[in-house]
Amino acid sequence: MKKLIKKILRESDFDWAKDVEYLPVEKYFINNFDSSTPRKPHPNVTLFDDEDGVTKFMIHGTDLGNFFYYSKNFGRELRSNFGIRYNEQKKMISDILQRNYNMEDFIVEVRDI
Repeated sequence: MKKLIKKILRESDFDWAKDVEYLPVEKYFINNFDSSTPRKPHPNVTLFDDEDGVTKFMIHGTDLGNFFYYSKNFGRELRSNFGIRYNEQKKMISDILQRNYNMEDFIVEVRDI
């Protein structure tokens, strides 16, 4: 069994340095994103509201590309809970979106929503 686990770990694309660090952040993001309620105020915009009706996320498709915005308040939550700065947040969220939601080529930004 030990040999099998070692073989699986060697052959997998699991990056221990990056992926283990992401696990609590990824779980926190997924819980927040999946529990939010989507609404479409415009054909190219989808807003995602939490249970209090506060918008945390926005997806906006334009001619320039697809954008995923997260609110400054959510960014503050990530910073206070995990010590992650905004530039690191954008990279982590981009990776999480690609891995969990197949959202390739989205530009991730923080903004007032």
